[in-house]
Amino acid sequence: MPIPLLPYPKELTETGGLFNTKHCTLTVQPGIDRRVLKKAAALKTELDRADNTCHLFLPSAGNLGQIAVCLNPVLKPEAYTLQILPEKIELFGGNAAGCFYGLQTLQQLITLYKGELPTLCINDAPDFAYRGFYHDATRGRVPTVAGLKKIIDRLAALKINSLQLYVEHCFDFKEFENADRTPNDYLTAAELLELDDYCYEKFIDFVPSLATFGHLYELLNLKEYRPLCELQNFKPQKHFWYERMMHHTIDPLDPKSFSLVCSLIDQYLPLFRSNYFNICCDETFDLARGKNAGKDAGRLYCDFVNKLIQYVAQKGKKVMMWGDIALRHREALKNIPQSTLFLNWDYGPNPLQQNVTTVKNSGFQQIVCPGTSAWARLIENPQTAVPNILKMASYGRQAGALGLLNTNWGDYGHPAPFACSLFGTCVGACAAWNSETVVDADFEQAVSLLVYQTTTNLVPLIFAVSAAQNTATWGQFFNWAQTHSSAEFQSTAEEIKSSVQALEQAILTLQGLPGQGKNAILQRLTTATEGVLLLNKAALRLKNSQPTAPLKPQAKSFLAAYRSQWLEECKSSDLNEIEQFILNIFAS
Repeated sequence: MPIPLLPYPKELTETGGLFNTKHCTLTVQPGIDRRVLKKAAALKTELDRADNTCHLFLPSAGNLGQIAVCLNPVLKPEAYTLQILPEKIELFGGNAAGCFYGLQTLQQLITLYKGELPTLCINDAPDFAYRGFYHDATRGRVPTVAGLKKIIDRLAALKINSLQLYVEHCFDFKEFENADRTPNDYLTAAELLELDDYCYEKFIDFVPSLATFGHLYELLNLKEYRPLCELQNFKPQKHFWYERMMHHTIDPLDPKSFSLVCSLIDQYLPLFRSNYFNICCDETFDLARGKNAGKDAGRLYCDFVNKLIQYVAQKGKKVMMWGDIALRHREALKNIPQSTLFLNWDYGPNPLQQNVTTVKNSGFQQIVCPGTSAWARLIENPQTAVPNILKMASYGRQAGALGLLNTNWGDYGHPAPFACSLFGTCVGACAAWNSETVVDADFEQAVSLLVYQTTTNLVPLIFAVSAAQNTATWGQFFNWAQTHSSAEFQSTAEEIKSSVQALEQAILTLQGLPGQGKNAILQRLTTATEGVLLLNKAALRLKNSQPTAPLKPQAKSFLAAYRSQWLEECKSSDLNEIEQFILNIFAS
């Protein structure tokens, strides 16, 4: 078995010896970026714990220590070399980021081997300059600063260099000052500034991402701004989780619309040091279906988007935007400024390479955007995510894309915690670093050791829980809540029974893992699996025309654990709505 590292280095040669870390000295080249110094100091603490001895940390001592961190400008930016010899360790980075990534690899080796590291030689560099993670902070689960810092730490360990949060209404915009909400419903300027600094320390570019055209449901539901909605006299037909996703698009021909969106940008953009700004502009479903019915939707789209691009560009930012509408209205690809960076998304197991080729041939720079497939579920769906991510990475590399942005959406209340999207997150990070990443048993073991922190290969279990979730999904129950028809559950009773058995076995396996009581990730996987089991049991009773009430005590027990885990990393946000949604399933 190869040494289990994430991402796996481009070149790794083992030389058959050992380096003993006891009492060694860690030194860093004089004048190096302070962020590298901080990472090296943290690594010294890791060494102290790993071999139970004290180690000297001598910043600005050059290559005098047994572990030396230095720059080598001959290497490419973000590249590094790591040579572990029996008598010393030499780490060279092409720039400060390269040194940081080399230290991340060395930290993984210390985690795996404690005080006796295998001698080896690593030459490593990323395939993509942009390696991003996109996290939904809008559709139900608003993270706390502490929760986001844990995510950022995880991303940094995987050599991700960009983070975006999806934001519609979940910021302290002045437009919502009279809305019925509390600080538990949104992020504040102080919080985002703190997160921007924290990302910077980890060599992560915290990119502002803001809905500015479609997906303005909460804003345009406010009495003051309702006249700017494309849809006149709109009356919601379903739960707000659905309506938020499908509506509202702002009226692009009303001058007040542009002024309103500019106000949002002006409040949000200054909180980030990034040179990028993502204006989103995706899924403008309502466009030309209300006030502007009969007009050319493509022209309406281009004209408004171009105004936004010009406005943001004047503030010195490079504009990112989702590519779905421009690909649908190909004239947009001719009329939108070539300086625009397209985020080209496709989330199916067989994404279309043609979309990536089309953007390339149109002369635009692009970032390919696969997804974790963890949305509208309690736990991710790796059966879809793995082929989606690997194919999109390959398409992007062939097309010369700037990078890969792995998305983690939160449809229908964002029921899945970040821990339950971790496998897809790891696959995305590794494919962004090495587009030829192979997800095999060795990869699964590396994720289990370094991420799930267990010697048991947990990935087959996650696949099994995901498959069992498909017989009674969160989305199916959302539809059932509207119709109360058991026809929403398309699986047979026998298929659901099979899922119940598989889930009961998965829970026993998870509960029996060593250290389960102290492992927050395993706890969340266990709770999510218990939730999937509950939904399958409820679906089986509904298909058999039996009341679900006998399961209510189990539902309350599940929700107690779910609430506790939610509040450890997120604001309450839509938690009460999630709880009520679940309790309604078991109400009769």
